Amino acid sequence: MIIFWGKTLGEADKTVKKLWDSGLRAMLDYGLENALDNAACDRNLDEFILTIDSTKLFATSPVSFIVVKVTAICPPGLLRRAYLKDARERLVIAKKAADEMGVPIGFKLVRGAYMSSEKRFALSLGVNSPIHDSIEDTHACYDDCAAFMLEEIAKGSGSVVLATHNLESGKFAAAKAVDLGIKKENQNLQFAQLYGMAEALSFGLRNAGFKVSKYLPFGPVEQVMPYLLRRAEENKGLLSTSSLDRELMRKELMRRFRP
Repeated sequence: MIIFWGKTLGEADKTVKKLWDSGLRAMLDYGLENALDNAACDRNLDEFILTIDSTKLFATSPVSFIVVKVTAICPPGLLRRAYLKDARERLVIAKKAADEMGVPIGFKLVRGAYMSSEKRFALSLGVNSPIHDSIEDTHACYDDCAAFMLEEIAKGSGSVVLATHNLESGKFAAAKAVDLGIKKENQNLQFAQLYGMAEALSFGLRNAGFKVSKYLPFGPVEQVMPYLLRRAEENKGLLSTSSLDRELMRKELMRRFRP
């Protein structure tokens, strides 16, 4: 279940503190999508600045540890979508270019939620679809991109947010990080999931010592709904993860009530 956490930053504050108390960070997600013109981009930029300014008001609270993320200020250059066939190639090129310029760089790695629109656009141009032909290919690409960035981090270069609800990808990345000797307190590696989804993965990674954030979507309802619908589309294949969460919760409740 994808949860909407209020119209303003203040309305999400209680959840932020709750997450911090449980050992997780919060990723404030101003969920405006479809910024197709200058006015929409300006509106997103204003909200981005307001969000950062608002977090400064909570210097002694968990809010000060929030990772601020705004959707679609304009098309993000440091977001890599693994459903694209050339995702790893683009990732390597961008990382190499940043290294050559001496610019520290970080990436957020996702699977992506624009399959339908990207395929339609490719069809309208009469070119081959840029999307992987199967979900298995997308999973493999995601893990390959994650491995590349983890190897870079192990060398002391770059950072990555591995945004995934896929249990196997989470386990793969965690094991790879350990094998590479990346310290779990390393600030350059972080995992992220939507609040209310893949709780078993989030808390499993937290219990293993990794940095984990939960997305908290917020913003005007009429503007956030397209974002929430796209997240639902992106994650419709992860019902098995939700089933696992429910089963683990049931077992834990049974354990606690057992005499």
